[in-house]
Amino acid sequence: METTSPGKSRMGRDPTRIISDLLKAFINIPVDRIDEEITNTLKFLASHVGGVDRCALYLLSEADNGTTTISNTHEWVKNKKFSRIASQQRVPIDSSTFYTNFFVWGDHLPIYGPSNMSPVEKAGDDASTPPPASQLYIPITSKNKIIGAIGLSSFKKARPWSKEETSFLALIGEIIVTAIDRKNMELAMFTREKYYRSITRSIPVGLLVFKVELDTADLRLVDENPAARTITDAYTSGCIGKTIEQAFPFLVDSGIPEILKNVAMAGTSWSSDGVEFTFQGTTRAYQIAAFQIAPREVAAAFLDVTSQKEMERLLAQENEKLKEIDKMRDEFVATTTHELKTPLVSLIGATEFLLRNFTSLDDEQVLNLIEISYRGSTRLKALINDLLTVYRIESGGISLDTKEIDLVDIIGRVMKDTSFLVKARKQEVVFNPPDKAL
Repeated sequence: METTSPGKSRMGRDPTRIISDLLKAFINIPVDRIDEEITNTLKFLASHVGGVDRCALYLLSEADNGTTTISNTHEWVKNKKFSRIASQQRVPIDSSTFYTNFFVWGDHLPIYGPSNMSPVEKAGDDASTPPPASQLYIPITSKNKIIGAIGLSSFKKARPWSKEETSFLALIGEIIVTAIDRKNMELAMFTREKYYRSITRSIPVGLLVFKVELDTADLRLVDENPAARTITDAYTSGCIGKTIEQAFPFLVDSGIPEILKNVAMAGTSWSSDGVEFTFQGTTRAYQIAAFQIAPREVAAAFLDVTSQKEMERLLAQENEKLKEIDKMRDEFVATTTHELKTPLVSLIGATEFLLRNFTSLDDEQVLNLIEISYRGSTRLKALINDLLTVYRIESGGISLDTKEIDLVDIIGRVMKDTSFLVKARKQEVVFNPPDKAL
């Protein structure tokens, strides 16, 4: 095995170019392949440094009892007998543990040969695993917190580790941390998305998700929830993948496609309490709210409020009817007030005239005034009964029984009842009845 003194590099390729290529690879790779790419990177690291039999990644985690443990999560070995990934899982970190210094305090752990190792390290993890002749471990951090370590081991021959190799290993560790952070972030996002998706699948509100395409700027339907299919009678089920104009042609002239596109691009929000659409021969009303859920994506939540709007329309009609009834009542009160005054005038006028002129009136005149008073009282009683009848009609206690009346006869009686007033004022009232009854 080739050996060099500390500070002398075995690495031939430009480390800067290597780091750049690795960064691009981890940025572009799908999240489900990050673990595979980390293992490939460990293999590349071992071959690039040279003289390495094992390259491993260790990560810290919290055990159920609150203690910190370490696990060998990724590994490349030149020979299967050098593998430790199966045996080094959830190893507690405490004062007697081989890993304490560089995991707890962040120290580098370069070991140049068996003479620098503890008895535990020399013995290896078990009888089947040989102890390393030399190894180099460097802690890796995320958000200023140590999360694990990356290390190189040589089992066949002791060897020193150069400063360049140490720096290169540290850079590789940072790249792997970036990949791990991305993986954890996307997994967390996936978990949240799954959680929120389960919520949207259970709510009674319809939800349609649209996405603005970069090349065409089309707004395309990409997802829906079960409530959307229920509310639209499964209309939306065949619309996934279509543009909003293709899926909902009745929206083209409404301006809503442009509104949703603006929400998706600008991150604003929009809502409407009642928008009516006619499709499949039926006009329905919807309450709509739109909001951005991701760059270039907008969710449109909607409820069918047709029944509610119909109820509001019926209530408005009933309200207009009540207003008309109030108007009729006011007119009725005004008319009734006038009608009540007419018999009162004849009644009061006749009795007053009788009281003032009783001694000068003959029997016929007195009798005439008494008859006028009687007819006025009778008419007043009839009007009061009519008012009571109207009240019973409004309260549902009676039904109307309409019949024809002779207005000529009524007018004649009114003229007769008020004739004494006309004479007293030296006036004359002329009534020419028509040939036909009124």
